[in-house]
Amino acid sequence: MRILLAGLFSPSGRNPVGGLQSWQRTVREELERRGHDCTEWEHGQDIPNRRFDLGVVANAAFTHRVAILCKRVVNVSHGPIAEERPAAQADMTFYVSEGVRLHWVDKGRPNGGIARQPINLDFWTP
Repeated sequence: MRILLAGLFSPSGRNPVGGLQSWQRTVREELERRGHDCTEWEHGQDIPNRRFDLGVVANAAFTHRVAILCKRVVNVSHGPIAEERPAAQADMTFYVSEGVRLHWVDKGRPNGGIARQPINLDFWTP
């Protein structure tokens, strides 16, 4: 499956530190281990010239331009800040914790499941 992982920043982009970047890198590595073809994209990069079976997007206000390249879109919200507001038009919405979900559902955003923050010890090293 061709999968796009998109966010305001990506682990291979201009600001490779942070929770979203770690989450995206860990998920990408697991998806690739399972045989999927993954592409990372961050806000400000050129739009890919291909289509994807699935888009896993964060920071929906910044990634909507590439989400339209995907047959299905899963939005993952990583926190209670404006940049993490879930997209109403996503096929599915996930949150990294119950607290994040509660914050956005209380503000009228879609209810959804929990996709916990995996800890990648290769990324988070002293």
